[in-house]
Amino acid sequence: MRNKIFFITCIFILTVVAIRCSTKCPGFDKSIILWMPYNTGDTLLLKGNSYTDTLIVKLVQANHSDKLKRRAKCVCENSYIISISSNKWQTSINYFDSKDYKNSNIVINNEWLDFSNYTDTLYIGGTLYTDLLIYKNRTIYPDNTIESVIVSKNQGIVAFCEKNDSLWITDKQKNTGNIITYERKGCE
Repeated sequence: MRNKIFFITCIFILTVVAIRCSTKCPGFDKSIILWMPYNTGDTLLLKGNSYTDTLIVKLVQANHSDKLKRRAKCVCENSYIISISSNKWQTSINYFDSKDYKNSNIVINNEWLDFSNYTDTLYIGGTLYTDLLIYKNRTIYPDNTIESVIVSKNQGIVAFCEKNDSLWITDKQKNTGNIITYERKGCE
């Protein structure tokens, strides 16, 4: 009788432990932030041959899942999202995996730009930039205005390339303080 109670108790404990098990997610790689080193409230001055605009960083958010419950109907998340806008431009930058800058896109006024390639150096507006990501418009329609966006590590966006003009960031005003929203995500 005593062995039977011990056996049932062991089965019960193992069942509880198995049910409570969870999957640990990989850590958030903060080096992804170097590609878009913005804080909420930063301003970017965008200049072209015939156009000047001021962009404001509206949202900087890092999403991370610590762990998932067993049999969860979701996946681990380590994303980094930035929203920048002005009267003319509504821009969303999405890094879907903090460990892979290639798994990203930029959406500008409903035009989708995908990661195209990496290049070591490039002169833009008379300035030499290094460690560059090039994003290209995924579709070619006559009414598309943006052909590509160029991002430099430790600088962020350095150029918007339109069909008829190239626009580049000429000045940045950093907000005082590090205003990045860190969201811990979980699911049942």
